[in-house]
Formats: sequence, structure tokens, C-alpha cells
Amino acid sequence: MKKPTCFRSFLTFTTFVAVSSVIISCTTPNSAESSGEFSSETKPAQAGEVPDEVSLKADRSVFESERKNISESTKKENDELAAVLSMMSNPDEEPSKVRDRFNTALRKKRDKNDKMLRERRESFMKKQRADREAFLKQSQTARTDFMKSKHSQDENKAFFEKQESKRKDFFDAANDALKEFDAKMNEDRKTFEDYVRERQNTFNASLRTYTETYQDRRNNLEKKKRAEQRARQLELRNESTTSVPNGSSNSASGASSDASDPLNEWKQIPKIPGTELTPKGN
Repeated sequence: MKKPTCFRSFLTFTTFVAVSSVIISCTTPNSAESSGEFSSETKPAQAGEVPDEVSLKADRSVFESERKNISESTKKENDELAAVLSMMSNPDEEPSKVRDRFNTALRKKRDKNDKMLRERRESFMKKQRADREAFLKQSQTARTDFMKSKHSQDENKAFFEKQESKRKDFFDAANDALKEFDAKMNEDRKTFEDYVRERQNTFNASLRTYTETYQDRRNNLEKKKRAEQRARQLELRNESTTSVPNGSSNSASGASSDASDPLNEWKQIPKIPGTELTPKGN
């Protein structure tokens, strides 16, 4: 016998959650996970990874002692999966609301990542500005001290050539540092966008299974409701039929029978003497 679609969908979703739970080190999300909250632990990011501050993951610090033998990358991946699954812990919640909550969490992480990158640039530019001002001030002090006394033409030439060489080296180094900084910023921005895309794909796949189960559940509840309504209506009709007295029932039955008899009107014509149509004696 073919199993109902709802059962197959529910079995698929249950299997997905069970396997995911095993991957997450056989632990259950805490209250922070169930409410859709995410941790903001600060740890240095590896190359090609997003910082923990902008990682969409559940707070698993309460289980840290049980996960001490798991690599950091696996922990992070498991926590991110736990965050997605925790959003689907209520089977009666509309899929659109689940998606809205995920998009809100992702938007907050994106805003936080943009803020981090902006603060890094501001800090870098502030340092470059301070270094440039300090260098120019030092160069000016050196020129002032040098000009306090007389020097030969060769000495003046050598001094200013050395000054110009230092200035060129300083600004070349500053430009190289800026280019390197911009390249790192672009790399980190791309890493984050790749991360968001991957998390979005993972969520979409999970949401499709959740939506199928949700729709099947709603359809079966609606069928059950309609069946209960029909059963109730039938019960009320049966109660109404059994509550009518026998005599009334028979009378109504007899009247109905008479009304349905096609000879009834013929039988009810009164019997009177007939009228002769031809005079007697003819």
C-alpha cells in the first residue's frame, strides 16, 4: 500500500533533523538557539573564513567541554547548522515567517560585517594620516636644524637629496600598504559574500523540506476538520430523525404517499348520476 505524501515528507524531514543532530555532536540547542539568537564570540578568522562576529551560528559555549575534541572549523559548521535548524523547531510556523527571521538574522550579520570593514578602513586611514604627519614634521625639524648653520653646496645637495629619497621611500611604502590593505578588504568582503551565499543555499534546501512537511500537515488537518464536520452533521440528522414521534412519522409518511400517487385526484372525484346526452324516444 502506498504511504501518504504527508508521511513521506514528515519522514524525510525527521530524518534530516536526526542526521543533523548527530552531526552537531549529539547536543540540543539551548534557549538562545530556540529564540533565534546568535553568539558574538570574538576569535581571529582563518584565511578564507568570516570572523565569528559575523558568523550566523548558534551559541554552543555551554557544550564546549563536550566538544573539545572537535576541530574549530567543524564546530563552526555545526553551530551554523544548529542555528538554521533551530529556526524550524516549530512545525506549525508559516514558512514565510521562518524565512523572514532568517533574512533578518542574515541582514544583521551583513550590517555588522559592513561596520567592521568600515571601522577597519577608518582605523587604517587614521594611522596612515598620523604616520604621514609625523614624518613630515620630522622632515621639517631636520631641515630647520640643518639650515641653522652654513653648509657647502655639496653638503646642501647631499642633505636635500637624502631628504627627497626618504620622502619618496615613505610615500611609496604608504601607497604599497594602502594597496595591500584594499586587496585584503576586497578578499574579506568576497569571503563574506561567498559565506552568505552558502548559508542561503543551505537554508533554502532546509526550508523546502520544512515547507513540504508544513503544507502536508496543514492539508491533513483540514481534511480531518472537514471529516469531523461531516460526521457531526450526520450525527445531528440521525438525532433529528429519531426524535420524531411514530404517529407523526406515519402521518407524514401517509400524506407523502398520497401526494405521490398519480391516481389520487381521480379517486377523489365524487360519484354522481350521469347526464344523458340524447333525448329519450329518438
